[in-house]
Amino acid sequence: MTEPRSSEPKGTAVPGAGAPERTEVATFGAGCFWKPEAHYRDVPGVVDTAVGYEGGHVADPTYEQVCTGTTGHAEVVRVTYDPDRVSYGELLDHF
Repeated sequence: MTEPRSSEPKGTAVPGAGAPERTEVATFGAGCFWKPEAHYRDVPGVVDTAVGYEGGHVADPTYEQVCTGTTGHAEVVRVTYDPDRVSYGELLDHF
């Protein structure tokens, strides 16, 4: 498994999502990013997801470091979406 890092988010294009004319980005912080990322990939209108870390005081932390709870980072999912198909409010409802 590749370790996601704050400076290098790992994007995952959603199959069949196509390339919309315009997109917007929302970032959601959770205790873990794997399940929320998988969930958002199934939301119609989501075209890409990426996981990583935000905040914290350790530069370029590893997954193991973040899991200790001592780096100050939050695990986050960055969601790129087509606002003509799904609203930010709807994405919040999924959160």
